[in-house]
Amino acid sequence: MYVATRDKGAASRRHALECLVNRGAAADFEAPESGETACTLLAKLNRPDVICELAVVSKINANRESTLLAFTPLIAAAENNGEDAVRIILEHLNASIHLENSRGDTAILAACRNGSVGALKVLLEHAAQKSSDDIISVDDRGKILLNNSYGVHPIIAASMGASKTSKNAFEGVLDVLKRNEKIFAFDPNCEAFNGQTALTTLFVDNQPQSGDDHAINELRKKAKVLLRFSADASHENAFGKTSLDVVVENDDFVGADILLTDLHVQPNRESTKTGYTALMLCSEFASLKCCETLCRKGADVAQLSVMLECDAMDIAHHRKHAEVKQCLVRFGAVPIADDE
Repeated sequence: MYVATRDKGAASRRHALECLVNRGAAADFEAPESGETACTLLAKLNRPDVICELAVVSKINANRESTLLAFTPLIAAAENNGEDAVRIILEHLNASIHLENSRGDTAILAACRNGSVGALKVLLEHAAQKSSDDIISVDDRGKILLNNSYGVHPIIAASMGASKTSKNAFEGVLDVLKRNEKIFAFDPNCEAFNGQTALTTLFVDNQPQSGDDHAINELRKKAKVLLRFSADASHENAFGKTSLDVVVENDDFVGADILLTDLHVQPNRESTKTGYTALMLCSEFASLKCCETLCRKGADVAQLSVMLECDAMDIAHHRKHAEVKQCLVRFGAVPIADDE
């Protein structure tokens, strides 16, 4: 079916498609190895004219999900920034813009994750019409919510795909979301149900190697972009964790350095919910590289948690994390002898 759509002549293409359909070919047939259908391939290639021709000769379920890739035609078009294909699939095939696939993806989230600025504009333009065919959730201000069933909002999805999008595309997605905030909810500090914000997601999902200067600089630029859109680098989530706390738990010393040096996060902040400081979390999770980074950037090794009435050395000793204890001592902490 897809091979027939590659014919350059509209008349001969239409004839070939009709012949295939009359012989039992289905537009929704999924190739077993690739998981593609003719429609998803055409959506990826941004061929709205041929999608329309295919829809004339064969019934297409625009909301059908690929069993292998979980693609719908609309998600396929959104991921590949196929603006015209997105418009045709929405307007002529009546695809549901808010449909969530089995992986928790929607077309809008897919566009954000892939830096598909043009496709995102078309999707939001259509979503703003508040079609009665789609179930729409609104916040307490009456603004349309675009998050999925996991609480992932578009700005968080943009951070998920930041490693494969340029800084300009990442910024472009955020700009489109910001420009539409009169209709759609836009909170740069919103949280998914796991507590992740756009900023924490940026660091967790995009951890460059320590020697990859290009990737580190890209991460730094994108973090600064989030701050320009009012993300709070010191935001404490529902679990009492900040972005610094999250990168420390993963011993992501590159992320910690960016937060401390470029985003000017305070290294000695104590969580209002857990009582932990970032340095105490280093002791808890044996995050040696982050411990060294924090100490070099001014973390107080003797800081006593008001809530927990202990310090980083106490926790490192209790957890038997000898290397972290040694690190703390090098930066002035009072040593605690190991238990015999």
